[in-house]
Amino acid sequence: IFATAAWQLECTDGLAQMTFQRESGTGERWHAADLFALAELVGGGRQKRGVHWFPKSVQLTQLEPADAAPRPAVTFAADVLALPMRRADTDFFGYFDAQAEALLEATPGDDAVVSTRRAILEGLKGGDATVRQVASVPATTESTLRRRLAERGTSFKVLVEEVCLELARRYLVNPRLSLTEVAFLLGFSEPSAFHRAFHRWTGRTPLELRNLPGTLRDSAG
Repeated sequence: IFATAAWQLECTDGLAQMTFQRESGTGERWHAADLFALAELVGGGRQKRGVHWFPKSVQLTQLEPADAAPRPAVTFAADVLALPMRRADTDFFGYFDAQAEALLEATPGDDAVVSTRRAILEGLKGGDATVRQVASVPATTESTLRRRLAERGTSFKVLVEEVCLELARRYLVNPRLSLTEVAFLLGFSEPSAFHRAFHRWTGRTPLELRNLPGTLRDSAG
Protein backbone atom coordinates (compact mmCIF):
# COMPACT_ATOMS: atom_id res chain seq x y z
CA ILE A 1 0.00 0.00 0.00
CA PHE A 2 2.74 2.42 0.99
CA ALA A 3 5.38 1.59 -1.64
CA THR A 4 7.90 4.33 -0.92
CA ALA A 5 11.04 2.23 -0.62
CA ALA A 6 12.44 -1.25 -1.09
CA TRP A 7 15.40 -3.45 -0.29
CA GLN A 8 17.71 -4.70 -3.06
CA LEU A 9 19.60 -7.97 -2.51
CA GLU A 10 22.86 -8.88 -4.23
CA CYS A 11 24.95 -12.00 -3.53
CA THR A 12 28.63 -12.25 -4.57
CA ASP A 13 31.49 -14.50 -3.40
CA GLY A 14 29.67 -15.85 -0.37
CA LEU A 15 28.47 -12.43 0.76
CA ALA A 16 24.99 -10.92 0.64
CA GLN A 17 24.35 -7.19 0.55
CA MET A 18 21.00 -5.60 1.29
CA THR A 19 20.81 -2.03 -0.04
CA PHE A 20 18.05 0.33 1.02
CA GLN A 21 16.45 1.98 -2.02
CA ARG A 22 14.10 4.84 -1.20
CA GLU A 23 12.71 8.08 -2.57
CA SER A 24 15.19 10.96 -2.58
CA GLY A 25 15.46 13.06 0.53
CA THR A 26 18.11 14.57 2.77
CA GLY A 27 18.46 15.93 6.27
CA GLU A 28 18.27 14.53 9.77
CA ARG A 29 14.78 13.02 9.33
CA TRP A 30 15.85 10.92 6.36
CA HIS A 31 19.15 10.00 8.01
CA ALA A 32 17.29 8.76 11.10
CA ALA A 33 14.89 6.76 8.89
CA ASP A 34 17.85 5.07 7.19
CA LEU A 35 19.37 4.11 10.54
CA PHE A 36 16.01 2.76 11.70
CA ALA A 37 15.64 0.65 8.54
CA LEU A 38 19.13 -0.86 8.94
CA ALA A 39 18.58 -1.62 12.61
CA GLU A 40 15.24 -3.27 11.89
CA LEU A 41 16.74 -5.37 9.09
CA VAL A 42 19.40 -6.81 11.38
CA GLY A 43 17.20 -7.04 14.49
CA GLY A 44 14.26 -8.54 12.63
CA GLY A 45 16.54 -10.99 10.82
CA ARG A 46 17.97 -12.21 14.11
CA GLN A 47 14.56 -12.57 15.70
CA LYS A 48 13.03 -14.43 12.77
CA ARG A 49 15.86 -16.99 12.65
CA GLY A 50 16.71 -17.20 16.34
CA VAL A 51 20.42 -16.72 15.55
CA HIS A 52 22.47 -13.72 16.69
CA TRP A 53 24.32 -13.25 13.39
CA PHE A 54 26.58 -10.25 12.79
CA PRO A 55 26.95 -8.04 9.70
CA LYS A 56 30.32 -8.01 7.95
CA SER A 57 29.93 -4.30 7.27
CA VAL A 58 27.35 -1.50 7.47
CA GLN A 59 27.24 1.40 5.02
CA LEU A 60 25.58 4.55 6.32
CA THR A 61 24.35 7.72 4.66
CA GLN A 62 25.83 11.09 5.49
CA LEU A 63 24.00 14.29 6.28
CA GLU A 64 26.42 16.34 4.13
CA PRO A 65 27.15 16.48 1.27
CA ALA A 66 23.92 14.82 0.13
CA ASP A 67 25.04 14.05 -3.43
CA ALA A 68 28.12 12.17 -2.19
CA ALA A 69 26.31 9.99 0.33
CA PRO A 70 26.19 6.24 -0.41
CA ARG A 71 22.98 4.28 -0.14
CA PRO A 72 22.56 2.61 3.26
CA ALA A 73 23.44 -1.07 3.10
CA VAL A 74 24.26 -4.12 5.23
CA THR A 75 26.67 -6.84 4.11
CA PHE A 76 26.60 -10.27 5.76
CA ALA A 77 27.47 -13.91 5.08
CA ALA A 78 25.18 -15.34 2.41
CA ASP A 79 24.71 -18.43 4.59
CA VAL A 80 22.42 -16.36 6.81
CA LEU A 81 19.81 -16.42 4.02
CA ALA A 82 19.63 -20.21 4.29
CA LEU A 83 18.94 -20.25 8.04
CA PRO A 84 15.45 -21.62 8.86
CA MET A 85 12.77 -19.38 10.27
CA ARG A 86 12.26 -19.71 14.02
CA ARG A 87 8.50 -20.07 13.68
CA ALA A 88 6.27 -21.10 10.83
CA ASP A 89 4.70 -18.56 8.49
CA THR A 90 1.32 -20.12 9.27
CA ASP A 91 1.62 -18.86 12.85
CA PHE A 92 2.61 -15.42 11.60
CA PHE A 93 -0.31 -15.04 9.21
CA GLY A 94 -2.67 -16.80 11.60
CA TYR A 95 -2.10 -14.00 14.10
CA PHE A 96 -2.85 -11.43 11.40
CA ASP A 97 -6.08 -13.20 10.47
CA ALA A 98 -7.19 -13.36 14.11
CA GLN A 99 -6.62 -9.63 14.68
CA ALA A 100 -8.27 -8.68 11.39
CA GLU A 101 -11.29 -10.86 12.18
CA ALA A 102 -11.60 -9.28 15.64
CA LEU A 103 -11.60 -5.83 14.09
CA LEU A 104 -14.13 -6.94 11.45
CA GLU A 105 -16.48 -8.14 14.18
CA ALA A 106 -16.18 -4.74 15.85
CA THR A 107 -17.17 -3.00 12.59
CA PRO A 108 -20.84 -3.91 11.95
CA GLY A 109 -23.36 -2.16 9.73
CA ASP A 110 -23.99 -1.38 6.07
CA ASP A 111 -23.16 2.32 5.86
CA ALA A 112 -20.72 3.26 3.07
CA VAL A 113 -17.98 4.17 5.59
CA VAL A 114 -18.39 0.96 7.59
CA SER A 115 -18.59 -1.26 4.51
CA THR A 116 -15.49 0.40 3.08
CA ARG A 117 -13.58 -0.16 6.32
CA ARG A 118 -14.56 -3.82 6.23
CA ALA A 119 -13.48 -4.08 2.58
CA ILE A 120 -10.13 -2.46 3.45
CA LEU A 121 -9.58 -5.04 6.19
CA GLU A 122 -10.42 -7.86 3.80
CA GLY A 123 -8.09 -6.29 1.23
CA LEU A 124 -5.23 -6.13 3.73
CA LYS A 125 -5.74 -9.81 4.49
CA GLY A 126 -5.41 -10.57 0.79
CA GLY A 127 -2.57 -8.12 0.19
CA ASP A 128 -4.60 -5.68 -1.93
CA ALA A 129 -6.38 -2.78 -0.23
CA THR A 130 -6.28 -0.37 -3.16
CA VAL A 131 -9.31 1.75 -3.95
CA ARG A 132 -9.84 -0.21 -7.17
CA GLN A 133 -9.98 -3.53 -5.31
CA VAL A 134 -12.16 -2.19 -2.51
CA ALA A 135 -14.59 -0.59 -4.97
CA SER A 136 -15.05 -3.95 -6.69
CA VAL A 137 -16.30 -5.60 -3.47
CA PRO A 138 -19.66 -3.74 -3.35
CA ALA A 139 -19.73 -3.83 -7.18
CA THR A 140 -19.42 -0.08 -7.63
CA THR A 141 -16.93 2.23 -9.34
CA GLU A 142 -13.95 4.05 -7.87
CA SER A 143 -15.50 7.45 -8.57
CA THR A 144 -18.81 6.44 -6.94
CA LEU A 145 -17.01 5.12 -3.87
CA ARG A 146 -14.97 8.31 -3.55
CA ARG A 147 -18.11 10.44 -3.94
CA ARG A 148 -20.04 8.49 -1.29
CA LEU A 149 -17.18 8.81 1.18
CA ALA A 150 -16.79 12.53 0.45
CA GLU A 151 -20.50 13.01 1.15
CA ARG A 152 -19.84 11.52 4.59
CA GLY A 153 -16.90 13.83 5.26
CA THR A 154 -14.10 11.32 4.78
CA SER A 155 -11.95 9.72 2.07
CA PHE A 156 -10.50 6.36 1.13
CA LYS A 157 -7.01 7.44 2.22
CA VAL A 158 -8.29 8.50 5.66
CA LEU A 159 -10.11 5.20 6.16
CA VAL A 160 -7.06 3.16 5.16
CA GLU A 161 -4.94 5.06 7.67
CA GLU A 162 -7.56 4.62 10.41
CA VAL A 163 -7.73 0.87 9.82
CA CYS A 164 -3.94 0.57 9.71
CA LEU A 165 -3.63 2.50 12.96
CA GLU A 166 -6.17 0.29 14.72
CA LEU A 167 -4.37 -2.84 13.52
CA ALA A 168 -0.98 -1.37 14.43
CA ARG A 169 -2.14 -0.82 18.01
CA ARG A 170 -3.22 -4.45 18.21
CA TYR A 171 0.06 -5.74 16.77
CA LEU A 172 2.33 -3.55 18.89
CA VAL A 173 1.04 -5.03 22.14
CA ASN A 174 2.43 -8.41 21.04
CA PRO A 175 6.17 -8.45 21.94
CA ARG A 176 6.74 -11.48 19.69
CA LEU A 177 6.16 -9.32 16.62
CA SER A 178 9.12 -7.20 15.55
CA LEU A 179 8.47 -3.75 14.16
CA THR A 180 9.56 -5.11 10.77
CA GLU A 181 6.81 -7.74 10.95
CA VAL A 182 4.22 -5.16 12.00
CA ALA A 183 5.19 -2.96 9.05
CA PHE A 184 4.91 -5.93 6.68
CA LEU A 185 1.50 -6.98 8.01
CA LEU A 186 0.18 -3.47 7.43
CA GLY A 187 1.35 -3.39 3.81
CA PHE A 188 4.32 -1.04 4.19
CA SER A 189 7.26 -1.62 1.87
CA GLU A 190 9.80 -1.19 4.67
CA PRO A 191 9.94 -0.36 8.40
CA SER A 192 11.00 3.28 8.12
CA ALA A 193 7.87 4.08 6.07
CA PHE A 194 5.76 2.59 8.87
CA HIS A 195 7.81 4.53 11.44
CA ARG A 196 7.12 7.85 9.68
CA ALA A 197 3.43 7.12 9.12
CA PHE A 198 2.83 6.02 12.70
CA HIS A 199 4.55 9.12 14.04
CA ARG A 200 2.35 11.27 11.76
CA TRP A 201 -0.80 9.51 13.02
CA THR A 202 -0.02 9.51 16.75
CA GLY A 203 2.89 11.87 17.45
CA ARG A 204 4.82 8.86 18.80
CA THR A 205 7.09 6.23 17.30
CA PRO A 206 5.91 2.58 17.26
CA LEU A 207 8.56 1.71 19.85
CA GLU A 208 7.48 4.54 22.13
CA LEU A 209 3.88 3.30 22.07
CA ARG A 210 4.98 -0.32 22.63
CA ASN A 211 6.97 0.70 25.72
CA LEU A 212 4.10 2.59 27.35
CA PRO A 213 2.25 0.95 30.28
CA GLY A 214 -0.99 -0.73 29.19
CA THR A 215 -3.44 1.93 30.39
CA LEU A 216 -1.44 4.76 28.82
CA ARG A 217 -0.91 2.79 25.62
CA ASP A 218 -4.67 2.30 25.16
CA SER A 219 -5.37 6.02 25.38
CA ALA A 220 -2.28 7.34 23.55
CA GLY A 221 -2.42 8.88 20.09
